[in-house]
Amino acid sequence: GSKISSIEAGYFDDLTSLKELNLYHNQISSLPENVFEHLKELKEIILIGNQLKSLPAQLFKNNRKLVKISLGYNRIEEIHSNFFAGLTEVEVLGLDGNQILNLPTTLFKDLTKLRRINLWRNNLKVLSKEIFEFNKKIEKVWLSENQLEKIEVGSFDDLTSLKLLHLGRNLISTLSENVFEHTYELKEIYLTDNQLKSLPAQLFKSNRKLVEIRLSQNQIEEIPSNFFAGLTEVEELWLNNNKISHLPTNLFKDLTKLRDIRLNRNILK
Repeated sequence: GSKISSIEAGYFDDLTSLKELNLYHNQISSLPENVFEHLKELKEIILIGNQLKSLPAQLFKNNRKLVKISLGYNRIEEIHSNFFAGLTEVEVLGLDGNQILNLPTTLFKDLTKLRRINLWRNNLKVLSKEIFEFNKKIEKVWLSENQLEKIEVGSFDDLTSLKLLHLGRNLISTLSENVFEHTYELKEIYLTDNQLKSLPAQLFKSNRKLVEIRLSQNQIEEIPSNFFAGLTEVEELWLNNNKISHLPTNLFKDLTKLRDIRLNRNILK
């Protein structure tokens, strides 16, 4: 069928009761600032797979009931710092598969109910340490396949409900010992395919609920002997495709629930 390439201002003005709007996989390259202004009941908007390069700053100014916003797989390069202002009901936000270079520090400050945020496959180089300061309910964060070189200490300090964190396929070469200090609920951490050479001994000291740890495809040469101390819930541990030559004798002694361990493609003697 034919795909929508543009939407005129006023197009949706009479749909004042509309709750869900799905514009998935069209060819929309721009949106008028007021196109959604009468959709005050709107709860979900899907704009995945269009050709949006930029977003009008006030696009959602009247859509205060939005719960789910899906903007994945467009060509978005930047987002205005007030773009999400007043959207206090949003729980799910998808910005994956775009070309976003950086996120203004206060971008997410009104999204106090946010539970899931997907930033997978963008061009993010840095993450400001205040980025999630007001998003204490976040449970899942996808940041894989960006250009992140380091994670500022404090970036995740407010995410005390975080259960899943994807940081795979970035350029992270070091991690501070305290970077996950406050993510007490963390169950799954993915750090696959980065440039980690070493691991701070106390990296996971606060993460006693971890079930899955993936550190494969890095440059890790050694693992501190007490690195997994207290991690009694871990079931899956991937350390394959590193440069580990030696494993301390009691390294895995606390991992009593371990079911799947991968150590292939190292240089173990």
